[in-house]
Amino acid sequence: MDISADRDEQTNGDRHKSEEVPPDGGFGWVVVTAAHIAYLLSHGSLTSFGPYIVRLKDYFDEGAGAIGGISGIALFVTFFTGSVSSGLMSRFGCRAVIFVGGVMSTIGLAVSSFVPEAHYLYLTYGLITAFGYSLVVTPVMSLPAKYFRRHYALANGIVFAGVAVAWISLPSLSQLMIQTYGWRGAMLLLSALTANICVCGVILKSPQEGRHPAVSVDQNDQCRGQSSELLSTHKAEETTLKIST
Repeated sequence: MDISADRDEQTNGDRHKSEEVPPDGGFGWVVVTAAHIAYLLSHGSLTSFGPYIVRLKDYFDEGAGAIGGISGIALFVTFFTGSVSSGLMSRFGCRAVIFVGGVMSTIGLAVSSFVPEAHYLYLTYGLITAFGYSLVVTPVMSLPAKYFRRHYALANGIVFAGVAVAWISLPSLSQLMIQTYGWRGAMLLLSALTANICVCGVILKSPQEGRHPAVSVDQNDQCRGQSSELLSTHKAEETTLKIST
């Protein structure tokens, strides 16, 4: 009973030693900048679909409700699948999930620029692109807390400011691209711009990724030594009891 209690105390102590403390600076600011850009290109791009609605409505001769529903479905899919994105992030890490999300949203936008009918956009943009954005948005929102404690509010504000920057800049940029290249060319250029999420994904990772969650090597050696001493003591006590009986 005493040996088990000692082992429990030792395990609890090692668990406290292995807890990660947020770096609170350094490379964390690089991560925050990359997260800002990724959030701008994903959530910001998703909510700046307005200039395309007018042009798509005229091009396909569809009602405003049918074209506006594409953006509505995309928003729904992005946030409804957040739990899926969170589960994938826990399983594969932030970097892999964000990178795959960038690839998926880029492909979705590129395919959307070639659709022959408006209803195909519900699949290419409303589902594929939106789910790719979901794989980006959910991990990006969690990263500031992993890197910052004292400056968490500032870091979190910088990341979420990506949406505001997108609301200011992307509609005007989209309108300019549509006037210059048409809506198909503009959406293809937007897909190329979205591909930069993959570049951000290479940078975006939690501090724990690539590290073993257990204690350090020195602590492991110490634990093994203490366990061996406890086991030897236990065997010696058993031998003494057998001899005495």
